[in-house]
Amino acid sequence: VRGLTVNSFTAVSLDPPRDTGWVVYSETLTKTTSVDISQLTKVCEAGGPGGPLTDRSNPVGVLAALYDAINRKDFARGYGYWESAPSGKTLAQWSAGYATTASVLVAVRPPLNTEGAAGSVYASLPSVLLSTDKDSSKHAFYGCYTTRRPNLPPGNDWKIYSGKLNNAPGNAASATLIPTITCP
Repeated sequence: VRGLTVNSFTAVSLDPPRDTGWVVYSETLTKTTSVDISQLTKVCEAGGPGGPLTDRSNPVGVLAALYDAINRKDFARGYGYWESAPSGKTLAQWSAGYATTASVLVAVRPPLNTEGAAGSVYASLPSVLLSTDKDSSKHAFYGCYTTRRPNLPPGNDWKIYSGKLNNAPGNAASATLIPTITCP
């Protein structure tokens, strides 16, 4: 496992090191007294061409790709990141669940819990989500996603194995929820 920690946020890759061509160009950190994760939507300027996130080489990457697909209304792509039908729903049923969603912000607490079993690696991701509806109302959720990757090719990309989210107490989009989440 290798990782990079910057001001309590960690990027983790469970795969062998490889040169992706990406480097940290700059960083700007501002001290804040708020723990509202919705601040994350305002802190970075858009950069690059803004193409879809499709990286499934690590557990956080596949979760980011899922919510990128949802935010882009590319529900077929997002549905495809699940190992099996989420909650037993068809693509049409799953997509309909996002009919009033304008955007979703996801935050993950590192380090990830990983374990191997019967030819696969599983990773649990404690997560907080802030969903904004088209009418600007906000809804906060917290819980765990479990991702899975087979140990042998072909198909050794990470997939979302399961997810269990709860409504946040008082609909609070607070980063203080993150340390309280325990994943199996």
